[in-house]
Amino acid sequence: MKWILRLYPPSWQRRYREEVAAHLDQEGPARLRTTIDLAAGAADAWLNPDSIPPTEASPPTELNRRTNPMQLACSRSDILDISKSDAIRSGGLMIGTSLVLTVIGVALAKTYGDHILIEALLHSAFFIALLVSSPYTYLRPYSRTARIALVTAGSVAWYGFFLGVALVGARV
Repeated sequence: MKWILRLYPPSWQRRYREEVAAHLDQEGPARLRTTIDLAAGAADAWLNPDSIPPTEASPPTELNRRTNPMQLACSRSDILDISKSDAIRSGGLMIGTSLVLTVIGVALAKTYGDHILIEALLHSAFFIALLVSSPYTYLRPYSRTARIALVTAGSVAWYGFFLGVALVGARV
């Protein structure tokens, strides 16, 4: 899974690559959450290069003595303190987005009939809604720009995946 570290900017790689690679070796088999954290961290590092400390090794501080390099550089999971109101917002947004996309898909299906593009929309509605709601929860620690980029790219990827499935299904 160390291949994903190549997605980070060169300045990040010079500063953190060895530490994170060592942590990944200790972690064992690749996990989906770790992969998502690393991808989100790479997007954030490219979109916010000012947040990467200078390349020179900084003197140990209380923060970097206690903090795992993976948490500090990639996952930020130690600061995901999600409030009850954020959880409710996220859940409401997920349900609302699912309903809106489903209603749009059903309306398009009634208007235009069976079509692969509409089928892909209907199948991807929940997954896109889950991504749309994630800025209040899982993606909360990342910058606004990184959240928008990840939600947009993820939504396009899910729709593309289900479009591919629909195309394959149509040929079978």
